Amino acid sequence: MNVRNVYLKRILTLMIAVLTALSLAGTDPATVSAASGVAAPTKVKATNLYTGVRLTWKKPTKDTTFRVYVKTGGKYKKAGTASANKFVYKKAKSGKTYTFRIRAYRKGSRSGYSRTVTKRFVRSLANMEYKGKGYAVLHGNKPNFSDAQVTRARNAYITFGKLDDRGRCTAVTASVSSETLPREERGDISSVHPTGWVSGQGWQRCHLLAFSLGGGNANPRNLITGSAQLNVSGGMWIFEEQVLNYVRQTGNHVLYRVTPVFKGKEPVARGVHMEARSVENAGLQYNVYVFNVMDGYKIDYSTGIVRAKNAAAEENPGGSSHSNAKRTYILNENTKKFHYPSCSAVKRMKPSNRKKVKTSRKSLIQKGYDPCKICEP
Repeated sequence: MNVRNVYLKRILTLMIAVLTALSLAGTDPATVSAASGVAAPTKVKATNLYTGVRLTWKKPTKDTTFRVYVKTGGKYKKAGTASANKFVYKKAKSGKTYTFRIRAYRKGSRSGYSRTVTKRFVRSLANMEYKGKGYAVLHGNKPNFSDAQVTRARNAYITFGKLDDRGRCTAVTASVSSETLPREERGDISSVHPTGWVSGQGWQRCHLLAFSLGGGNANPRNLITGSAQLNVSGGMWIFEEQVLNYVRQTGNHVLYRVTPVFKGKEPVARGVHMEARSVENAGLQYNVYVFNVMDGYKIDYSTGIVRAKNAAAEENPGGSSHSNAKRTYILNENTKKFHYPSCSAVKRMKPSNRKKVKTSRKSLIQKGYDPCKICEP
């Protein structure tokens, strides 16, 4: 009996060890190479995107596929598969914390689990990826205004948000109408230095509420540091013109809100959230996010420093032409200012004062012309 008991005890000890190992393999994802020789993924990282949590890792070998597992406090569940060393978990809900682990598969064999990575998902426009288009449409292009806000917008008003504790602009909300449109000439705004402003980096002073809609001139609560793509060519101007044209054509009101989107404590906005809705009818509405980017350049949003990604881009900082390069400009022979053809000021210019030329920036300055403060050519 004693021999039998010893034998049973050894078997029991072995079974406990096996069960413990299996349990640890299921819950403790320390990197393990399976007996098959397939190495587990390493250097797993998780970052928040607007659409979900992005996972990246070091791919151990060629011809490998991966399975991603996720849990939110209970058991791990399969989140999906990937053929490359990245995966976006799009079922994440803002405010929830997720733990991930990954397993590699190759030719019928599999690795152990990678080490776990945990991430609290927060859905933020600041995390939206720029993929070459200047703006992204949000929520089916429907703005997030309440019925009470729409009702109030039957009367014209403009509200500039207070600067936050870091001196950054906050949202500007307005009921744009013929009453808010400017009746004076565009003034000098160079005295305002928005957060993140660094001279010589191709930055522009971007109005949240456009001057053409009633945004005024040198208002620190209405100017942010932005690129030419954000301000003119990439998106804001497109949507500002929609509002302006609608108001001029109908005489109606447009409820309008522009919110700068900052990431953490960064002084330079990642982009702006623009919303608009016509009040008296359904003639106009949009809900878009416009990226504050410069193609060919890498922006350090924490400092305002801009660096070229390649030598060719160095010739064209911030999207502005080299001073000796010839291009098309519009001159205002009355104010002695020159503009890009896409500048909003061009449409307000009297035909008798307007002249189209193809020349260099340097040549115009030598002739006594000053660059426009809106498009900053």
